[in-house]
Amino acid sequence: MGAARRRGLDLTFAQKRLPALAKSHRDYHDAATKLRDRIPTVKDKLAALANIERAPQIVQPAVAPRLKAEISDIENALIQCESPIVQPSALESVPVCARCGVRLGDMPRDDLSALELRVNDALSNGASALRGESADKALAESPSAAIRDLRAALSDYDAPRIVQTLKDAGVGELLQNALAGESGVSIISGADIIRKLSKEYPAISRESAGEAADRFRALMEEALSERQNAAGDGVKVEIRLG
Repeated sequence: MGAARRRGLDLTFAQKRLPALAKSHRDYHDAATKLRDRIPTVKDKLAALANIERAPQIVQPAVAPRLKAEISDIENALIQCESPIVQPSALESVPVCARCGVRLGDMPRDDLSALELRVNDALSNGASALRGESADKALAESPSAAIRDLRAALSDYDAPRIVQTLKDAGVGELLQNALAGESGVSIISGADIIRKLSKEYPAISRESAGEAADRFRALMEEALSERQNAAGDGVKVEIRLG
């Protein structure tokens, strides 16, 4: 059989499999969508874990940064593609989508489930440490409503409520301060506010100085208000620039 005829037969064989590729492509991306839909929940757990690991009394090795990098890799690997694009000249015996590279029979790897188990284990260890006698005593002395909610969730072994309470960075700051013996104060990093200002005003001239100063004041008031709402009325909120 000549090479040209063989190529023609291969092309015909691949073309006949295009409907199968369309179904396989749809199945792949349906499965990928289900995995992507679970990622926000895992990210919330990671945010809660990161806040626990900021606390000085938590002696377990910090794993949240590494796990955050891993979930970012998983998220990037879960590509989205609405419909397969196959160029006839590029058809092989196994059809492949020219847009996303998914081949007939491919399915996305579920690395998320194993990662979530590791996150759950680390969260469980961190929650156990917060239930310890010294940590519980420090939390009990905090005037913050958010910390009281956290302590109640810890007492009830209510994992979803622990995550819901602790995923906010402001509550993480309150937890850190409570365990460090500064339960009545919540500190906001001034560097974060200056970073936001610098994005809007990368350079400030004499003409824009007044406008930039007004914006800086607005950003500080916004940060103080958000943190005060999270901390409760019994906590003093400060921005520290140094």
